[in-house]
Amino acid sequence: MFVDVRSKTLESTFVFLLQSLAFLVFFYFLKTRIKTNKIERHLRLLERKHENEWILLEPAHCLSKIKAMQCLSEESLNEY
Repeated sequence: MFVDVRSKTLESTFVFLLQSLAFLVFFYFLKTRIKTNKIERHLRLLERKHENEWILLEPAHCLSKIKAMQCLSEESLNEY
């Protein structure tokens, strides 16, 4: 019985190439998803940092406004 070796080799090569292609596509999408998650996480951290800075700066801003209003009221009282 004669078996065509070339067709078996071509078939196994074709299967190998298809599996390799599927593997590469899967890991490409996995890599892009991980990269997207890293970027989203970094943006969320920046937003939180900005919110924390604003929370820290806001009372100082209010205090400076109050001090400015007090100075203006003192100046207006001194003028009269």
